[in-house]
Amino acid sequence: MAEVIDVQKMCRACLVDTGPFTSLFSPTTRETLLFSQIFKYCTSVEVSDSDQLPKQMCTACADLLKTLYSFKKMVLKSNVILKQHIDSQGEKKETKR
Repeated sequence: MAEVIDVQKMCRACLVDTGPFTSLFSPTTRETLLFSQIFKYCTSVEVSDSDQLPKQMCTACADLLKTLYSFKKMVLKSNVILKQHIDSQGEKKETKR
């Protein structure tokens, strides 16, 4: 007989079933965004309050998500800066001709 699993008592990310858990609909400590918004931004997986999937994350995954969010923002910002630098270098080379 198959074991009945209560998915509402699991981490949405790693499936661990022991807490403590953080609600995906609570705000993060450093941002005004909800964990569900950051989850979607970093993973492209949408979290809905109306689906039958878990609505929480374990503390370890919540911490990892915050780190990933900071890393992604840093990479995107660095990419813009690097492209601006390359573009300005190209403009300098063209004005020297």
